[in-house]
Amino acid sequence: MTVDTSRSPYAQTAQLAGPVQTTGGLVHTRRTAARDVMIPHVLSIYADKDSFFHEVENFRIAAGESDGEFRGNVYGDGDFYKLLEGCVCFGMDISEYAALISRAQEADGYISTKQIIASRKGLMQRHTDQDDFEEYNFGHLFTLACVHYRATRDETLLNVARKAADYLYNRYLKAINEKKAMTAVCPSHYMGLAELYRTTGEKRYLDALKMAIKLREYVENGTDDNQDAIPLRQQRSMHGHAVRATYLYAGVADLYLETGDGELLGVLDSCFENLVNTKMYVTGGLGALYTGASPFGDLINSKRVHQAFGYEYQLPNITAYNETCASIGGVFWAQRMFAIRPDPAYIDFIERVVYNLAFAAVNVKGDKYFYENMLRRTEKVDYFLMWPRERTDSFKCFCCPTNLSRFIAELPHYAFFTSADTLYTGLYMACRTHVELKNGARFDIEETTDYPWDGEIRFSISNWNGVPFRLMARVPGFAGGGYKELTGTNPVLSFDMTPFFVRAHPKLEENESSVCVQRGPIVYCLEDKNVQGVYIPSNARFTERRKNVCGEEVIALETDIYRLSSVSSALYERLGKVGVSKETAELIPYFAWDNSGFQEMRVWLPFRYETEK
Repeated sequence: MTVDTSRSPYAQTAQLAGPVQTTGGLVHTRRTAARDVMIPHVLSIYADKDSFFHEVENFRIAAGESDGEFRGNVYGDGDFYKLLEGCVCFGMDISEYAALISRAQEADGYISTKQIIASRKGLMQRHTDQDDFEEYNFGHLFTLACVHYRATRDETLLNVARKAADYLYNRYLKAINEKKAMTAVCPSHYMGLAELYRTTGEKRYLDALKMAIKLREYVENGTDDNQDAIPLRQQRSMHGHAVRATYLYAGVADLYLETGDGELLGVLDSCFENLVNTKMYVTGGLGALYTGASPFGDLINSKRVHQAFGYEYQLPNITAYNETCASIGGVFWAQRMFAIRPDPAYIDFIERVVYNLAFAAVNVKGDKYFYENMLRRTEKVDYFLMWPRERTDSFKCFCCPTNLSRFIAELPHYAFFTSADTLYTGLYMACRTHVELKNGARFDIEETTDYPWDGEIRFSISNWNGVPFRLMARVPGFAGGGYKELTGTNPVLSFDMTPFFVRAHPKLEENESSVCVQRGPIVYCLEDKNVQGVYIPSNARFTERRKNVCGEEVIALETDIYRLSSVSSALYERLGKVGVSKETAELIPYFAWDNSGFQEMRVWLPFRYETEK
């Protein structure tokens, strides 16, 4: 989602106000697939009134223009808004849908199709104290409305968002006066209210955000499933439901950017540090467990947590959950942390997610998706897993494809960031844009690169009006980290892209004595019909070659590995004589796996130290 922090008083950086046009390379081809295949595919599902989702039909029924029952997920409105946001970012006309959404809104500003349809039939109340994803839906409406207005100056959706936000304001004001606890699942409305405030300048929307977070303080007997087991201002580590957590902290970061509340910044800093140092997968995956337990309270009364972070260093591979939306939420949070302070580590986090988990969550063609993102796949597992182990064209909880579609559409917004007199580089991609800084500097900049396959990035600055500015180029973490000031109108950066081994913290038990291979920001994996009983030697040499994966050209790595002649077939068995054979293996980028039929896969490879010869 695009974020306008240009006037936020506690922001050190902001996204560019103008568009960034990609001109080639991996980001460009992934965006092309999202525009030409992914968004039309998902939109066709939502527009089909006979599908499980039939989200467009839900709005028609809510607007009184069609008969029928609500179908799909209660959070489907919000997912539909996310999809439309991606459409807007690609310049698609959504005026027909905007008008329909406007007609479905009720007079007091309330809009959530399941509840509207059911309340008219006397089956349920609208917004009760037990939030039923209404505010999740509202939040994505607010974001869509702001993005749509900034792109088109059409106020149709902005007016819908204003009325809905006014409804929330009145609801929150009443709850504050009564000191009545009120939280919401997957709180996208925190980010949405902040963005609505920035877009309209209406202070009541910032006040609504303050009240929404204040109401969390009145919760008693809360749960980690909703990040309210302990008060927000006491939180110092990542617990509970991964999507709800990252959305929460992104919204809290928005509140800090507008208010400068130092106590909130302490929460954000501690939790983000805990996340990246103890609970993040090497692919940028977040939320390790299908089901976990709250670390708060006694053992007997501990509460279940869905798609949970788990304990520090608890990062299983075969059963890795890693819902796509959790990592995207993590990017929203990191983006706002970079607005608070321009630390390149936040962009490194975003880069890890983009090139690994996000691009892996959809196939190269753009019409099949993962909900969870494992780091190891075996031919079979001996237990039930609730999500498919192959990408599929649809699944019941369709939040990830819609989120991913807008996320990929908006990747150019992560290319550059500005302060009063400085242009910071973010994600590297072949692109061009016009820059206007607060100090009056104006110029065009073009970035030419084949990153992440090539480490050379060339910049060309033209049409400069002569007002001094600084160009600060990010040195990615794999190349040493930091920012480097570039001078001249045609500066060049170059990073060493030699493949290297990554090892895990010794407390990450599953990966002890194992390594994964990385080249630049790209994590590699071994995909084959059998990936059991293999190990890679410390003196492995890698041969790079271009490989075509369903039309996407990637760099594969060939290397020698060793394979044991047998692996254990029992839980425990006496080790007999085991032979070892040497073979050539091909490692591919993690994002490119599962595009060639069902095979086994692993990211982490057992490692053996070999004396150099």
